[in-house]
Amino acid sequence: MKRSTTIVSIVVASALLGGLVILTTAGTGGAATDGLISDHALIDQTSGDTDVWCRSPNGQAFTVYGAFRASGGDVTMRVTFKDTDFVEYPIAQDTSFSFSEAAGGTPSVDKKLVVSASGAGDLVGWLSASRSPGSKAFVACSTD
Repeated sequence: MKRSTTIVSIVVASALLGGLVILTTAGTGGAATDGLISDHALIDQTSGDTDVWCRSPNGQAFTVYGAFRASGGDVTMRVTFKDTDFVEYPIAQDTSFSFSEAAGGTPSVDKKLVVSASGAGDLVGWLSASRSPGSKAFVACSTD
């Protein structure tokens, strides 16, 4: 009788341990480790940041969102594409500018977007990216 109780205890303990392992590692395997479906990064040039960027590591379509403010003077915000083309937006001191755009559809051109600024003031803001509907994009954002 004692032997069967010991075996049952070992089986129960193993099952509990296995369940804990499954619960703590759920979602960490396969494609989930290849990237995020949404991400964001903040830029604060008043504290030394130079630029902020978002990209699709797997070259798929994504949507990028930005909200920025000019602090301490006027700035010209520049969005630079992977192929070095760029678009500039003037932002007057203490005003803001926001946008949302599709990206990643042409990986050699817009797989990565970098936002930087020049002028008398500093750029402060938020850049985020998320998977476009129907896309299998992963995204990553960061500040330099």
